[in-house]
Amino acid sequence: MRKKVFSAVIMGWFCLLALSLFLNLKIYREHQEELILQTARTYLKQVILTRSWNSMLGGVYAPISEHVSPNPCLKGKLRDLTTVEGVHLTKINPAMMTRQLAELAQKEGNLQIHLTSLNPIRPKNRATDWEKEALLKFEQGQMFLSEIVTSKGQKTYHYIEPLRVKPDCLSCHDCQGYNVGDIRGGVSLIFPMPGNSVNWFPWLIHILTFIIGVIGLTIFDIYFVRTKKILKDSFDSLIQKQVKLVEYEQVIQGHKHLGGFITIAQFITNITSYQNIRCEIKQIIENTFATDLVCIAEKSSAGEIHLFDEKMNDSTKINILSEEMKEQIHDVIESEFLTTYKTDGSEPLMTAIFPLKTSDKIKEVLIIGHKKTDAISNQLLEVYLGISNLAGKMIQRASLFEQLEDANINLEQKVQTRTRKLNEKNEELIKAHKEMERLATTDPLTGLYNRRSILEKLKNEAARFKR
Repeated sequence: MRKKVFSAVIMGWFCLLALSLFLNLKIYREHQEELILQTARTYLKQVILTRSWNSMLGGVYAPISEHVSPNPCLKGKLRDLTTVEGVHLTKINPAMMTRQLAELAQKEGNLQIHLTSLNPIRPKNRATDWEKEALLKFEQGQMFLSEIVTSKGQKTYHYIEPLRVKPDCLSCHDCQGYNVGDIRGGVSLIFPMPGNSVNWFPWLIHILTFIIGVIGLTIFDIYFVRTKKILKDSFDSLIQKQVKLVEYEQVIQGHKHLGGFITIAQFITNITSYQNIRCEIKQIIENTFATDLVCIAEKSSAGEIHLFDEKMNDSTKINILSEEMKEQIHDVIESEFLTTYKTDGSEPLMTAIFPLKTSDKIKEVLIIGHKKTDAISNQLLEVYLGISNLAGKMIQRASLFEQLEDANINLEQKVQTRTRKLNEKNEELIKAHKEMERLATTDPLTGLYNRRSILEKLKNEAARFKR
């Protein structure tokens, strides 16, 4: 996945630089074309200034030679003159000067200058097809026309501007019916384009930028991988610490629950009055744990479920004594296993039902409820289960203690009854003994001591006298 992302970033970087190179080359070409256009305009401006200078002077005279011959298209008596020294001069008008400049420029630098018109005086000035199209566009208002023409692998730049009739021009062109401001023709330039040398500078810059970008991205990828590994290790370490923290919290919570269990166990085992042991257990659980419901339910011999807590509000009783809840209580009593159940109603509770083994057969359950569904954790369930087992044993012990007290009372009553009867028998025996003694020592007729009684008393007195 990382390699795909890295390849996609490299490809994006390549496309971005390719687009930048394309735009730079396009701007470079536009700049080249603008430079060539300005060059053509500069050439043409020099030609037009030279023509304007010649026209302003009304023409200039030059000696007739092999390079300068009279202009056959120029009419007038003053075309040719002879000086007092005998030098023959001919008049050079703007058109002839332009032709001579064009011939000289073509010899020196391959620059072609052409005067053209749709109605030329000189046949050689007739417009080509391209010039004719340009002149027609000039008449429609266009200011210039340029074009790059490729012929035989050679690119040439064609440029043309219109020539408008000025007052000085009417001396030669008045016969053609022109007025001042009319377009009577144009001046075109043709010169070769610069060589097709490739501008390597943008390519070099973009290639170096691409290489530097790839190196930078590679370094960033290595740094990113290392940083990601460090972050992953830190995250794993943080997760482990968090797990340990959760374990510590669970241990601390377990210690709290264990402390609550020890408190309840000490309280339950120290209960001396067994008459309200269920209420005492309920109260200590409510005070130790943040419970929303604590009650004890009993299954009667008829199979009905009854609550020991009569002070419970009606809505809670309805939830506890609902048919679904009764089924859960029956299942716990029958299976002897705890269960959790969420009650319905206006105040739903997450309840845990624990069996209370108060006798050989389970008939009671301990119900503990919380409004928060996640309040009863596994550790808290274990604590509640231990409390329920201890509570069951204590209730069973209370029941045995009550039975023992009843047996002691019955035994004491039986002992008292038998003691009273024995006392009565003893009194009767004492009376009988006394009567037998009287009969043995007295004469039945006179009531006086008899001979045996008198002899015994004399014997006792004689023995007392001897002492």
